[in-house]
Amino acid sequence: MRACRRLPQDPLVPRIVRPAPVGLLINLQTSRYIGIGWPSPTVFPSRNGTSRTLQNGPSTTPFFAYFEWTLAQVARLVDRSMLRVYNLEYDSWQTVYFQRSTVIVTELLLAYALQLFVDSAVISKRAAHAAAISIILSPGLLIIDHIHFQYNGFLYGVLVLSLVLARSRSTLLASGLLFAALLCLKHIYLYLAPAYFVFLLREYCLSPKNILKIRFGNCIKLGGGIAAIVAAAFGPFVAMNQIPQVISRLFPFSRGLCHAYWAPNVWAMYSFMDRVLIYVAPRFGLPLKAEALGSATRGLVGDTAFAVLPEITPRICFILTLVFQAIPLIKLFKSPKWDTFIGSVTLCGYASFLFGWHVHEKAILLVIIPLRSFASTIAATLELLSPWQSRATYPSSPSLHGCRVPHKNSVYHLLARHNPHGV
Repeated sequence: MRACRRLPQDPLVPRIVRPAPVGLLINLQTSRYIGIGWPSPTVFPSRNGTSRTLQNGPSTTPFFAYFEWTLAQVARLVDRSMLRVYNLEYDSWQTVYFQRSTVIVTELLLAYALQLFVDSAVISKRAAHAAAISIILSPGLLIIDHIHFQYNGFLYGVLVLSLVLARSRSTLLASGLLFAALLCLKHIYLYLAPAYFVFLLREYCLSPKNILKIRFGNCIKLGGGIAAIVAAAFGPFVAMNQIPQVISRLFPFSRGLCHAYWAPNVWAMYSFMDRVLIYVAPRFGLPLKAEALGSATRGLVGDTAFAVLPEITPRICFILTLVFQAIPLIKLFKSPKWDTFIGSVTLCGYASFLFGWHVHEKAILLVIIPLRSFASTIAATLELLSPWQSRATYPSSPSLHGCRVPHKNSVYHLLARHNPHGV
């Protein structure tokens, strides 16, 4: 086991996580030691306006910080040393088993949501059961959750539960509120928010017989519930005037167009083409930006500059994403059925994956998991699962660090590529 590197203690950061005011939350995020899965603390703003981050890692929304803070109260009973802020490489066996067990236990929510999905199937329970198994045994999810060490199984359990609740009009409100809570758990699900907005607007807030007739009672219930959830998540930060800092960390546009590990999207091809044109441009007299010749998709530490092709801004990404999301959203507004809703969720996630700013490679799961639910009702979509499962698995290979990576990556990739149902 690797020895713990003990760094000097910062007086502005508490040595051990303990029950504290909501303003001080320790978010145990995945560190650069991805193969081992050690937490890298991100300290949310405290009452004195101070915040400290040990490394330039991602930040999550408040509900996930609350979730990790809750786990920390149990972790202190297992091994208090794992909660020391600077123990980035701490790897006691108590820490290993505690962290892995929390992933497994919290992932039971996904199993529960998938069971509800199977029970609510109206066409073929056998197809729904196959889709549920393919989700919970997804190679991409196994890599990210059980090797890379994250809680995506738990988060996708919340998503699937919200999708299942959207199947019945009697639980539409619960579906919308659960999705709002999910956004406060992890803001990557904003990619899917337009589909939820249109579906809830059309099916819950407007009359099914006349779209000009507004159901004010339903609007108040939905709006009030969402406002309460947002207030619970961000209220403490508003009270301490820390919202600008929270927003700057949740939406770090300075990190660049592409992630450190390229997601296989439009901008990866765009960046690759720019790298190729650096060698071709002099032959055709094309101008080169000298300051961009050494640029790369650095992801965590800065922006990306293009030497030949025009620069891409967050606004361009937003417009392109919105344009391509509008195509399924128009159909969803005209036909607010559950199948159409799942298809719109899938395509909204896909458009965001292709054209979004600083897209993480694991964001492809936002496409795969709804697609599998959709495939259980429309057999033709099963043919899409094999290539898409491959796309979901192979980009996650950078999450596998260490000497055991090659054969693990090969096994997972072969399982994903050659099983047409993605199991």
